[in-house]
Amino acid sequence: MKKLAQHLSKSAEWYTPPEYSAAARYLMGAIDLDPATCLLANADVQAERWYTKADNGLAQEWHGRVFLNPPGSSDGELPRLFWEKLVRAHESGAVPQAGFFGFSLEKLLSLKKKKKKN
Repeated sequence: MKKLAQHLSKSAEWYTPPEYSAAARYLMGAIDLDPATCLLANADVQAERWYTKADNGLAQEWHGRVFLNPPGSSDGELPRLFWEKLVRAHESGAVPQAGFFGFSLEKLLSLKKKKKKN
């Protein structure tokens, strides 16, 4: 299988290395949903269902075992929104298992809630 390009800082595309998606499948038994992907990336992830940018995974229902490597954004807003949706879906019971993959410090730091400006 063709190895996907890794993250380029000038792009919101953050492909997951194939060995990580294989480990997620092994640990969860399968992947039911990848809510932030593309056809090429899903060749490695092998999710039963997936949402592309055009589908807007944030606007869709999430159920089952979720594999999430959210898109990047210059302000960190997209990773945080995907994280919050994943937490809500897990807390509701719709997503019993999930793997969240953040491949940059900026992405992980963006998960902090934004402070309100006074």
